[in-house]
Amino acid sequence: LRLRRGNNEKNEYTFQAGFLGTDVAAEGPIGKNKGSYLVNYRYSTLTLLANLGVPIGDYSTDFQDLSFNIHLPTSKKSSLTVFGFGGLSDQKSEAEKDSTKWQSEFESYNAIYHSNTGAVGIKYASILNTKSHLQNSIVFSGNEIFYEQEKLDEQYTPRLDYTQKYGNAKITFSSVLNTKLSARYSLRSGLYLNQLFYNVRQLMLNENNSTFETQLDAKGATQSVQAFSQLNIKATDKLTLNTGVHYLQLLLNNSFSIEPRFSASYALNDMQRINLGYG
Repeated sequence: LRLRRGNNEKNEYTFQAGFLGTDVAAEGPIGKNKGSYLVNYRYSTLTLLANLGVPIGDYSTDFQDLSFNIHLPTSKKSSLTVFGFGGLSDQKSEAEKDSTKWQSEFESYNAIYHSNTGAVGIKYASILNTKSHLQNSIVFSGNEIFYEQEKLDEQYTPRLDYTQKYGNAKITFSSVLNTKLSARYSLRSGLYLNQLFYNVRQLMLNENNSTFETQLDAKGATQSVQAFSQLNIKATDKLTLNTGVHYLQLLLNNSFSIEPRFSASYALNDMQRINLGYG
């Protein structure tokens, strides 16, 4: 994940309004060492219009998201970055309490859907020498999906008949080393350690006996390891080659894969380029 740095010279503020989203942003300098901050928040314009009584369709969609990036130089050769983003969204539909207007069974249901995601991390970058640059990061990320539906009975009373909630989370530590071997060769190698979590639950109403049946109910954790190394070659002024290998292992059952990778990029002129990749 890469977020641009804020303006480290002066404060700037932005407001934008569009049909889908209304957002505000702020950026500017922070600290004494040319640090910077950048914050952006967005909210659904459709929700604002619906609250004003504007008809927008059968579903009411609501979303909001926030992102930030704080860059703090710690010396002439190192810096600390704190970054993150988060998004909340939901979609709702309500059945009309008049069965004569229903054209399908689905129109007799109330439904609500949530989809939320987010990540926050810390990155420390340092210049080791004139040829090498090291970047270490730790990031926590996760996402959640929730769905629930109610069916209107003959008296138009909503009765819950289905619900599901799926959640995934991950803690990732990464370390990536970039080394310039010569004017034409550079090496990039890295290691990723992942702590993985999951939590899933799904219930459905059995209409024959009016009881809820659990179809899914599980949670757990495991780990994965990834490592890679790739060589960038400036073969000519027009031809650039990348070759490398990627390793992935899931510690739950120790399954693994070793994947060779290759790409080439050739510049025909200033306006056209041919790219080829294999993995």
